[in-house]
Amino acid sequence: DKYIAAANQIAKLCRLSDLVNFCVGDASNLPFKNGRFEVVWSQCSLSHDENWLRELERVLAHGGRLALTFAIKRNNPDQHSPKWALQDIVRLLQDLGYSVNHAEDITKRDIEIGWKALDRQLSEQKIQFATVLGENWVCSAQQKFMDEIRTMQEGKWGNGRIFAKKKTG
Repeated sequence: DKYIAAANQIAKLCRLSDLVNFCVGDASNLPFKNGRFEVVWSQCSLSHDENWLRELERVLAHGGRLALTFAIKRNNPDQHSPKWALQDIVRLLQDLGYSVNHAEDITKRDIEIGWKALDRQLSEQKIQFATVLGENWVCSAQQKFMDEIRTMQEGKWGNGRIFAKKKTG
């Protein structure tokens, strides 16, 4: 799968290849046993679907930690805005029995050290990414980065970050 190849390439560029393992799965039906992980980390892939949160909860061990970054509704939403504001997900997690240790709108940070940094890295490593994903993908990704920066700056959506702990037993 080309996305696994891209993830492996990114891990290699970040010198993390020996620490990670990628697999393809359905987030609403993860291929792992109940309570399998001490930490569940979802980086900007949380769909606005309560089933995803329940599935992350299922694979997390009691007392385990959950770290999420995800798209949030902000001050100027439109019809394409995310479903939830930051506090909506805090409440959902609390309803699932988590203690939420940290909840933060990280939109401004993500524009600067996320999207803009990704664009710089993609430009600097263009040949390597084009070799794996194709030059059209690289050009399309760079346009997507610029579009996302613009809509985030307009307040149509943002990114949130939550750290929470699953209650024991």
